[in-house]
Amino acid sequence: MTVNPLFLKAFETEDLKGLYNELEKCLSEIRGEKFPHGDMESIRTRNLRLQRLYGASMIVRNFARAKRIILV
Repeated sequence: MTVNPLFLKAFETEDLKGLYNELEKCLSEIRGEKFPHGDMESIRTRNLRLQRLYGASMIVRNFARAKRIILV
């Protein structure tokens, strides 16, 4: 799924809040997993997932701020 402002226009306020909360929950779950020391491929995969989820949450946060929607 690609998160961008065009994709987010179809979301209602509650749906946007739910999406943001799920993104934050996924981020905290991944950060809570045991770090894969010494396994470069696992580290790269983990960091890529974190980067993509964080980028999506920033897009949602900025979209909500532009629409004056409080997410928290």
